[in-house]
Order: sequence, then structure tokens, then C-alpha cells
Amino acid sequence: MAIIALVVICSLFNVSKAEKTELSVGAWIVYWDMEKGISEWQETRYGYEDISFFGAYFDEDEHLFVPQDFMEFIKRQPTRQKYFTVVNDVVRGEKTVFKDTKVLREVLSSAKKRERHAEEIIALTKEAKCKGIDLDYEKVFRDEKTAELYLDFVEILAKKAAAENLQLRVILEPNVDFAKYEFPQGPMYVVMLYNLYGTHSKVDGPKADFAFIEKTIDKMQYLPLNRGVAFSTGGCRWSEEKNPKFISAQQAESLAKQYKKTPERKADSGALYFSYEDKNKTEYKVWYADKQTISGWIDKVKELGIKNVILWRLGDNEAIYDF
Repeated sequence: MAIIALVVICSLFNVSKAEKTELSVGAWIVYWDMEKGISEWQETRYGYEDISFFGAYFDEDEHLFVPQDFMEFIKRQPTRQKYFTVVNDVVRGEKTVFKDTKVLREVLSSAKKRERHAEEIIALTKEAKCKGIDLDYEKVFRDEKTAELYLDFVEILAKKAAAENLQLRVILEPNVDFAKYEFPQGPMYVVMLYNLYGTHSKVDGPKADFAFIEKTIDKMQYLPLNRGVAFSTGGCRWSEEKNPKFISAQQAESLAKQYKKTPERKADSGALYFSYEDKNKTEYKVWYADKQTISGWIDKVKELGIKNVILWRLGDNEAIYDF
């Protein structure tokens, strides 16, 4: 009986271990919130499978740039799997243009330039002592020519990354028509499951709900099999008098406490919601994700066959995922 009991216990342990390890959860840390990001990462005892450092952007000469203090910061971080994020933001003097497709059309305009740009990304990734690349170029698929150049570039970068033993993840927006394009084999394709509602929307609501998650993952069947998703922490605050503003989970909870509000959890999203009125009689509506929300979203994508999740982002969210 003792032997049987031991076998059963061992079997349960192995099943539990397999269930725990079948899901890979990573997270982003950003250059403007380095210390808080690291602090939150440490709260999980470095539990995330990988950390992606955000990131490199373009200067006015259309070369990739990383603030030197952030580059040194990345090099010092103790994780076996670090990713280096590259975005198509451009800094021109005092002005920053976010998600700029004009710069992409230029740096990807010829085969020679695409090769050169891929080599530039590889060089920065190696300088940062990272083992992988997150290519986070957005608004690419709004223009057919840009999309064509970009997919050719992804194939070039994937081959060069593989030759250097670097992993490549390509971040995609959920509104892309994945069935319309032929995506190169090799990279992991990570689809952003957020901004269902946000600063772009006049209507308040959660960054994701379960219907949105299911619909987007169904669309992802047209991507190569190596797939993942990204969820966004925190939330957003709306009012009719002011522009919507993204806020962290801690900021949302502080507002609820300040105005003596008890957030309500919505069943169709798992997100928390409350409204309040400030001293100027301005009414605000707040939606945000806490640990329970994130865990519910992750459970949903696991049910739908997704095993790779990245969280945007660490910092002011109290170690948002429990390990």
C-alpha cells in the first residue's frame, strides 16, 4: 500500500509539474519605468520565463537608438532569456512620432536596406546580451506595399537571427487580416489581445473580454503554428471633459480607495469597473485588470491551445501574475 501511495503521489506531482510548465509567461520592462519594472519582477522571484526590454527606436537619421543607461541596465539583468524589443517610434528633435510607418517604408525600401536593418537589429541585440528579439512594428498592415516589404524583412531577419542562435518574436495587432498574408515560417507570432477599449475609444470598457479573445485566436489559425499572445496590465480612465488616460492597477486601486468606491467585476471580461466624481463634479469611469483578471484571461487562452503569453507590462501592478 505504501508503494502504491508513493506511486500515486509521484504521478500527481508529475502531472502538476507538467501543467505548470506547459505555459510560458513573459513580460515587458520599459526604459521609462526601469526600476519599478525590476522591482515587480523581483516580487515574483524572477518567475517569468523571459523578460523583454522595451526598447530601441529610431532617431531622426533613421538609425536605431537605445538610451545608454537603458542599454547598460539591460546588460546587468540576471535572466537566462532576455529579449530585446524594437519599435517603429521616431524621435525627431523634441518631437516623438509613435508607430511611424514612414520610417519603415524608408529603411525597408530596398533589399540592401532590409539586409542592413536586420544586421543593425542583430548587432544591438548582441550588444545588449539578449537571446531574443521582439519585433514590434505597428500599423504596418494598413498599407499593402509596406506590408509586403515588412514580411520580406521578417524572413530576412528570421534567417539572420537563427544563424546567430537568437529567437525572434513578431508582435502583431489583433485587427490584422492574418488570412490575407503569407507569414514566413520560423518566428513566433505574438498577437496583442488588448486595447479593445482604451485611449482610442470614446466608449469605456475593458482592454479585453472573453469574446474578443476567442474571436482573435480563431483568426490566428492562419498564422504559422508557433503562436503566442500578449495581454495588457492596468487599465484606462474616461471622462467627457478630458481625454482618456491609461493607468496602472495600483493607480486604479488608489482612486477607488480615495473616492470610497468598491470596484465591480464584470463576468464577460473578468475586469474591474467603477465610477466616481471628483471635487469639480467631473465624472470618471475606470476599467482595469488585476491579478484575477489576468489569470482568467490566461486560463481562457490555455483552453484555446495557446501556451505562450507575454504581459505588457511590469511596473505599478504588484507582480501581476502569480506563479
